[in-house]
Amino acid sequence: MAPQSHYVRTMGSDGGVDPCEGPAIGLELSALLADGIPPWRVALEIVAGLAEILVICEEDDVYHGAITTDCVFVDETGAVSLEGFGVPNAAPEGGTACAKGDGYGLGLVLAALIGSPELPKGLDGDAYEDAVVDLVLGTDLTGLPATMQGDLQWFLGRLLDRAPRQRPAAIEVWRTLLAFARS
Repeated sequence: MAPQSHYVRTMGSDGGVDPCEGPAIGLELSALLADGIPPWRVALEIVAGLAEILVICEEDDVYHGAITTDCVFVDETGAVSLEGFGVPNAAPEGGTACAKGDGYGLGLVLAALIGSPELPKGLDGDAYEDAVVDLVLGTDLTGLPATMQGDLQWFLGRLLDRAPRQRPAAIEVWRTLLAFARS
């Protein structure tokens, strides 16, 4: 993608995902989170919107590389934008930006949106796996229907898995989180 470009998921019956020139519009998700975590349905819808963006990015053969709350924007209409494409893969496996690395970024954003503690950096092997389990089990899911809590914990664990092959594809994330949000 060109410098100062982004993808946006607009809302409504005419909504969709589009690549756009210029910086993303709205507030950085990290700034919004400074005021507290959103209701769980809103959190799931934001990450589902990001996943839908990644589905289109894959079709365009474009990968982000390091999705965090600092490169996600939400505007007053609820549109979700993603900017900052083309950086090296920040997922545990490193390397070039790829779909499974972007899936890891979705997990980090989902964790932040539901109030999980940050995942420690620089961990390997069992220490990393233990940290993911602690993060997933230590997240307060109050307000989320009890029937969904275990499923969401399991899904978040898959997104943050150290092994890229274990992470779900963006299309699966999109469908799953929309189903959770509509429950």
